[in-house]
Amino acid sequence: MAGGAGPIQGLAGDGGANADPSPAGGPGDFPAWMAIALIAGLGLLAYANTFAGEFVWDDVSSIVLHEDVKDPARFGDLFTHDQHRYGRGEGGFYRPLLSVSFMLDYRLARLGGLTNGAPDPFVFHVTSAAWHILAAGLFFALAARFGTPLPAALAAALVYVVHPIHTEAVAYISGRADSMAAAGMFAALYFGAWDGSRRRRVAGTIGCAAASAFAMLCKESAMILPALAFLCAFGRPGGAGSRYVRFVPVAVSVLVLGAYVALRRYALPPSGGSSAPDTSFLERTIEAMQSLAIYARLIAAPAHLHMERTLSGVPAWAAWAGAGLLLAGIAAAVWAIRNGRPRAAIGLAWFVVAWLPISGLFPLNAPLAEHWMYVPLAGLLWALAEFAWPFLGRPPARGLATAALFLSCAVLLSITVGRNRDWRSNESLYAATLRESPGSIRVRYGLAVTYENLVDNPIGATREFETVNRLYDEIQSKSPLEGEPYLAYLETRLSLAKLALKSGRYQQAADHFGAVLQARRSEATMPHIIEAALGMGRMYLIGGNDALARTQFEFVKTYRPDLAFDLALLLMGAVRPDDL
Repeated sequence: MAGGAGPIQGLAGDGGANADPSPAGGPGDFPAWMAIALIAGLGLLAYANTFAGEFVWDDVSSIVLHEDVKDPARFGDLFTHDQHRYGRGEGGFYRPLLSVSFMLDYRLARLGGLTNGAPDPFVFHVTSAAWHILAAGLFFALAARFGTPLPAALAAALVYVVHPIHTEAVAYISGRADSMAAAGMFAALYFGAWDGSRRRRVAGTIGCAAASAFAMLCKESAMILPALAFLCAFGRPGGAGSRYVRFVPVAVSVLVLGAYVALRRYALPPSGGSSAPDTSFLERTIEAMQSLAIYARLIAAPAHLHMERTLSGVPAWAAWAGAGLLLAGIAAAVWAIRNGRPRAAIGLAWFVVAWLPISGLFPLNAPLAEHWMYVPLAGLLWALAEFAWPFLGRPPARGLATAALFLSCAVLLSITVGRNRDWRSNESLYAATLRESPGSIRVRYGLAVTYENLVDNPIGATREFETVNRLYDEIQSKSPLEGEPYLAYLETRLSLAKLALKSGRYQQAADHFGAVLQARRSEATMPHIIEAALGMGRMYLIGGNDALARTQFEFVKTYRPDLAFDLALLLMGAVRPDDL
């Protein structure tokens, strides 16, 4: 095709020794803008109904309560603190460029004014969808650059952009870290494959370095980039210059990784603690195989999606199924290498390399999560497209393949649109999750807090808090609660006490306040104990027992002398108990 016409074929360069010959009438039949428009259009259709969604889950600590995000003068602080420094506690999330994107969105959103101190989430949702579409477009460009037949690359990108397993990363604003990091990783590998003149190779190296740094500063999972660059070195098209040139992106990403680790260590010194479960390597291996089987099911048949996945109740045979899938993937990769299909092997190896860090073989604070498949899925789809192309790319089968592709995308689109509705508010998210995982304490607690503070449903809040309290009691009957679960248990009792006090159920309020007052005393629990003493004193005042109220307030003043004046006003009747 004549140069300058802008065919999509130009993304693939000269194809090199690894490029497969395309069937007649294949890759060059449609222009670049058409492929990009298809990816973008399908992405918009899939996520347009997220634009009216609210801030949910960690969006509160990442955006609404994040003082640095709201103040451009604190831009530098985004690079020196944990992303959740304004939440309950810091969790080791060093994602400064994610927070920078929130800062930019916040500045745009506040032009429309604030509601209850928070901006309209519309801009944030649009930006999240845009990052996802960009990541899918860069995935397409990367596969094409490495010589994948263009219809096959486009098919993989279309399935990628619409697959429902990505809803956690797109419909959930804080999940944007996945798509931003993936976009950076795909761009780094794309730039690293630039060949031609020395100027072009230098530009590609600079682009690879910049995109690598961008990816790692968006999410920690991008630290696998050197391994992916190493895999891609073997499928790099062109081959101009020394054979060692193809490994330049590997060296660049390793250097960027070293700088990132040093910066992260400076910004977030090691805490020395871990919330990961203490299990043996054999147990972790079995669980990793079980989670792999679940991931395979979610990719092939994405039904019953939810964010609170555990391995509880997963049958033992699932581990054998996962192991069988892994061995089958390895065998397929070996076959692909022996039969001159290196890109298919690279795609399978990509999936394994991206899956290993989140497999559970290494201790994690969760067994699996749907959004962890954001980068691994790209490799798997790339491999499947490469395997399918020789059979489906020729004219007799092309029509059926195209029809099957669009039917699959339509089905996946409908599932994605439906799943997005679960993310429209905290109430819908927690309710949908509990339908799939009714035993999740933290989700039920989140629903109770939502009923109590956001939708003014005290009956629903009481019901959910009582369920949480019962679940904690069941756990405590086996072993004492420690750490965060223990603090959450105390907060549950306090919430039940305050709800009971508000509705005039004084005996129930006294029972819950009393349980908190008997809590193990430590620096972490004292704020809860003091709050319980204050609540108990207010309850006594309402009941006309000033002497017992004074006893509770004296205890409060011991630890909170700043409240002495307000407590004195309460005892004198100058203010109502509900005012404090």
